[in-house]
Amino acid sequence: MKKIIGKMRTILTLSARRGYVLATSMDTMAMPIVTLVRPAALAKLLTMTSVIAPPVGLAYIAGALRAAGHAVKVIDSVGEAPEQFTPLSYGDGLSIGLTVQEAVDAIPPQTDIVGFSCMFSNGWPFDHRLISAVRQRFPDALIVAGGEHVTACADYIMAACPAVDICVVGEGEHTMVEVVNNFRQSADIAQVEGIVCRSDGQVVTTKRRSRIRALDDIPLPAWDIMPIGNYMDRGLGHGITNQRSMPLLASRGCPYQCTFCSSPQMWTTRWVARTPKLVVDEMEMYIRAYNAENFDLYDLTAIIKKDWILAFAQEIIRRGLNIQYELPSGTRSEAIDRDVVEALRKSGCRQMNYAPETGSPERLLAIKKKVKIPRLLDSLENAVNGGLRIMLNMIVFPDDSWKDMALFAIRIDLV
Repeated sequence: MKKIIGKMRTILTLSARRGYVLATSMDTMAMPIVTLVRPAALAKLLTMTSVIAPPVGLAYIAGALRAAGHAVKVIDSVGEAPEQFTPLSYGDGLSIGLTVQEAVDAIPPQTDIVGFSCMFSNGWPFDHRLISAVRQRFPDALIVAGGEHVTACADYIMAACPAVDICVVGEGEHTMVEVVNNFRQSADIAQVEGIVCRSDGQVVTTKRRSRIRALDDIPLPAWDIMPIGNYMDRGLGHGITNQRSMPLLASRGCPYQCTFCSSPQMWTTRWVARTPKLVVDEMEMYIRAYNAENFDLYDLTAIIKKDWILAFAQEIIRRGLNIQYELPSGTRSEAIDRDVVEALRKSGCRQMNYAPETGSPERLLAIKKKVKIPRLLDSLENAVNGGLRIMLNMIVFPDDSWKDMALFAIRIDLV
């Protein structure tokens, strides 16, 4: 950590030379410049489809930093060039968005801190190349990485990528604000909860930060400094509609512990929901600001409590909003009965993903999915009869039998 502290002091001195405005108090530091980067998305060379969607997590981090008074720039490599496809120099894939060189060139030269969002493990080789290239261009910058992949593999990333100074584990808003505050004050970053960092030549894991419970108090995503229009104009998002869509998070986390999922590591097993009225307030704001017509709820598990989803739907109905929304991430079936389906349909929900993952009772038990197939089929029938468009998320595990998959497919077809 002495190396990092020394690095920070050097940067602050250079910042003063560049003409940054310093506060009049003698013990205050120049405001650091933070650049948040979303790397390009990846797809197979012969793929017929790929999800190109706005990075809601990065937008929340930008909003939190800005609300805390920090200067923030966001480089969304996908959103800046959603129709640019570049063959990778390794493997048989394509990158979607800015190339490594273009992303590096887009970072302002006065940047002090560069934060990367690394969501998926299959994208890490590309992310690694980008981070290393940024380190070459900005040898004195503090480089921070966060996201689902980073949370799950922080120790590996610190060992494999010397360019990374800090890995943020779990939710990033409070942690990233504290990292930047400590950087500004030349304080010991190793005292920040929820990170893995380099300190005196060692990799240090700090105390895990508690989950954020007051979701209503988190600043809204900073979409106004991101290329959200490039997604909306093209109808790009996680849902299936081609309307002008905005992403939303109405809740965070999932109370279940499926063995194949990174959610317990990223979010623990706590499900926390925002106040329905405030979620609908956000929807109305996007209708006015961006002419939004559709909303994609990015929630890990949107429907956990029947009372909450009914209150959300009734608030939309009460305001008479002429909108549509989708639940494309995959939800549970337990709380979805006829009453819920009717409220969803009346309030504008048109598409919903279920996430049974498998039709094998033995496999469900092995992966701790806690799905009761008869209850799932009953919920599906209610949803289909209620006029919702339904999709199912399925996983083919290495030793699955064709019999189990075929029998479940027949059951679903009968619905």
